[in-house]
Amino acid sequence: MPDVNGKFYMNPAYGRAVEGSRGHKVALDKSARQLSTKDAHWVTIDGHHVLIQESQSDGLQQKHHQDKQKRPAIELPTSNDERRLTVIVFNETGGLTPLGSSEKRNAADLHAARVAAAEISKRAIESGHDDRVAPDEIQTGLWQGLHDKNPVAIDAWNDSLSAARSALAGSNTTKQATHFRLDAKAGTIPRWAQGRQPSQTFGPFQNAGGGDARTPTTRVYVYP
Repeated sequence: MPDVNGKFYMNPAYGRAVEGSRGHKVALDKSARQLSTKDAHWVTIDGHHVLIQESQSDGLQQKHHQDKQKRPAIELPTSNDERRLTVIVFNETGGLTPLGSSEKRNAADLHAARVAAAEISKRAIESGHDDRVAPDEIQTGLWQGLHDKNPVAIDAWNDSLSAARSALAGSNTTKQATHFRLDAKAGTIPRWAQGRQPSQTFGPFQNAGGGDARTPTTRVYVYP
């Protein structure tokens, strides 16, 4: 059995830890004194306090747990109407994110654009023009972002749900407007919008959604 300070221990590492912690009779190792609370923690072994340094893997596991806790949770619709309108708005705007130095203001503008899209889509559905709105099944690329729990995709989904709820509650920020569109890649304007001036314009927003929307920036236009 190894001898540690005149005492015998089956486990030499355990013995050194205990002997190194006995009051002030034995000074703590210099490297131990330099440890910060981020790198080590105290435990009690047989009534003695021992400083244990965390391994790098322990630190990484703790960081992973903290990062996981910070991830936003996916909010779920409470009705079929909420689900359908949320999916439509998400399909239209799920690839858009705030742009520029005024990100907070741009995020509010993006939410307003989603509310506008929700209001107009709701009117189209109620008037029997389902063909004017996006599909009510999530597009593949956007679905993958939610499946992978991508925080950006989750934020876009939750914001689309919030916009859908506003529209279903009777919001009318678009003043009965009937159409909206996003910038197209080719810069072309759809036939129905040619010669018409938009009543509202939102953006520009950063766009990673693909489809026929222009990248890397896109605006949302509302038409009466």
